[in-house]
Amino acid sequence: MNDSSSNTEKPILFVRNPQLDQMRDPLPASWNKELTPKETSADSEINLAQLIDFSQLNDVFASYLEVIGLPVSIIDFNGHVLASSNWQRICIEFHRANQGTLIRCLESDTNLSRQMQEGKDYAIYRCRNGLTDCASPIVIEGQHIANLFIGQFFLKHPDHKEFEAQCAEFGFDHDAYFQALAEVPIVEEQKIPHILKMLVGFANQIAKQSLAEHRARVAYESVEKQVIERTRQLIEKELKYRQLFENMNNCVAVYTAVDDGEDFIFVDFNHAAELLEQKSRQEVIGKRLTECFPGIKELGLLTALQRVWKTGEPEHFPISSYRNNRISGWRDNRFYRLLSGEVVAIYEDITAQKQAEEEIYNLAYFDPLTQLPNRRLLNDRLSQAMAASKRSGCYGAVMFLDLDNFKPLNDKHGHGVGDLLLIEVAKRLKECVREMDTVARFGGDEFVVMLNELDVDKAESYAQARIVAEKILTTLSEPYLLAIKNDERADTIIEHHCTASIGITLFIHHDENQVDVIKLADVAMYQAKDAGRNLICFYDQKA
Repeated sequence: MNDSSSNTEKPILFVRNPQLDQMRDPLPASWNKELTPKETSADSEINLAQLIDFSQLNDVFASYLEVIGLPVSIIDFNGHVLASSNWQRICIEFHRANQGTLIRCLESDTNLSRQMQEGKDYAIYRCRNGLTDCASPIVIEGQHIANLFIGQFFLKHPDHKEFEAQCAEFGFDHDAYFQALAEVPIVEEQKIPHILKMLVGFANQIAKQSLAEHRARVAYESVEKQVIERTRQLIEKELKYRQLFENMNNCVAVYTAVDDGEDFIFVDFNHAAELLEQKSRQEVIGKRLTECFPGIKELGLLTALQRVWKTGEPEHFPISSYRNNRISGWRDNRFYRLLSGEVVAIYEDITAQKQAEEEIYNLAYFDPLTQLPNRRLLNDRLSQAMAASKRSGCYGAVMFLDLDNFKPLNDKHGHGVGDLLLIEVAKRLKECVREMDTVARFGGDEFVVMLNELDVDKAESYAQARIVAEKILTTLSEPYLLAIKNDERADTIIEHHCTASIGITLFIHHDENQVDVIKLADVAMYQAKDAGRNLICFYDQKA
């Protein structure tokens, strides 16, 4: 890219797939530790490293790097890297590996951290090594407990003369250094606050949820001990029992067995249970459990109560599909038998927690734009398919697809319209395959289709794979009508024509691992491109 183009082209956010080392502790901890806020002590209740499993964010940050191109990390005030994506190669292999340039890196780190202590919502700092870093504080319950960093990008096209001089000054390998430099993305400055706000917001939600769960577990364990150890005392002291019973955050119901344990009658029902079940105490006290909640048998709760009543052993019984009138979701139940013979159920609605876990799973294993499986989930499914192939003796196929006319659309109409095309391509690909097959987004405008259980005969499997590939080519070649959003006018509809090149390879047993199988399909795809595009090419045609 020449200097003239760098002055006129609008900075964009590059999307790429870097092959980088995971950032663990890439820098000395002293600079951050020295800037620890005075109000955050070592024995503070809020200790992220102990209370929060940040490992789940590693996958999310890694996926964010793959899609957006920006590294992310969370660093506490002990200098520990709690979560991170991979890091820019130019920093890990050059700037932080050389003592001269490392000093500049530490200046950037210290400057950003100090600005966080000054109460800023975010800070931007251009390192003397030429790259820009950003930081934003993570604040929980008014306490600044860690910093979120994104970094190593440009706000405009770099001045190559500056980096030529730096390369010579510190003796870097010229070709390797400039190859690493070319991998650094360019970000529009006005997007930075929004990027930081999204990432910090997500980290805050994880931290708040984990902190709330920690406190709930501590309180819940305390309540369990009180219920078991002090039940007899609470019965004798009705007032004390009632105060505890009514003020519990968990739902509590007390039953007595009837018909030799075939059913149970409600003895008590606390306020939290009234709110959750949408039934008043008057509606249930003295009535049979199966009368008030007819679906309890199907859920297995009645059987669990009967076991506890007969054996006297406490039981933990979570259920994942609770249904009662308009109420649905996840429940976590714990049952105990009292000395009096009555059975107590302590339970809570954990639907929000389960939904948060599912959201995290989707972020880790699905492409956020097309909702297709990402590389991680593709590799998992391909591994399973190869194992199934060994059992059945049937071939499977992997197709590697690359759109032939994608970049011109992006260049002319912008990434928003390019995203619309990718979404439509994903939809068409799913319509071309069976439900048992997998369509995944590999990155950029590349997709992978995996066909399971074709045939025990290799030639027949080739023929079946070709039929699907030809269907895909035909479907993807049909015109695309894409809407360009206008601020004050009606949307503009453009017609776009897009073809694809497809490389195919078959697999069976465990002759190769899943990475090798995808590489073979990728090689075949490039052969198709070289042959003229909008073509199908098989790897190992003669085999």
